[in-house]
Amino acid sequence: MKAGGVSNEVKVKALEFDQKVLLRNSEKLNRKYEKLLKSHKAEMAALRKEIQQQVKEPSVEEAEIAALRRENQGLK
Repeated sequence: MKAGGVSNEVKVKALEFDQKVLLRNSEKLNRKYEKLLKSHKAEMAALRKEIQQQVKEPSVEEAEIAALRRENQGLK
């Protein structure tokens, strides 16, 4: 063996260890991202549903305007 052989083996082992740590961190971040994405999708779906309900139901202002128009029609 060369004198530098041991240090190269140590470097390789250290790099392999670093690679495993980075892989675990990457997997952990991917899981967090997936949870956030699911949460975001669920929140967006709830907001879309809420908006659709608001569009279907006339607002108070729209109801008041319609009543005033009917009243005006009756006055003519």
